[in-house]
Amino acid sequence: MYIPIRDSFVHPSCNVAPTAALEEGVSIGANSSIDHNVVIHKNTTIGNNCIIRANSVIGAKGFGFQQDIDGQWIRFPHPAQS
Repeated sequence: MYIPIRDSFVHPSCNVAPTAALEEGVSIGANSSIDHNVVIHKNTTIGNNCIIRANSVIGAKGFGFQQDIDGQWIRFPHPAQS
């Protein structure tokens, strides 16, 4: 069994590896597959028919940076983050 961390919704048709960790507020749609050692952070939605491969981390800060108008490097959030 996967590791649910609270109040997650996983559609009954999903295949979730026993080593996956789902935080609070995660929702996974129909026919999706979550491989081993995946971590899905809180309030993240995975749609229908998605495949998340082993060792992926979804919903955390990414590695995107860009320069601002002064030439300083700043974190560039993923468009899906609010």
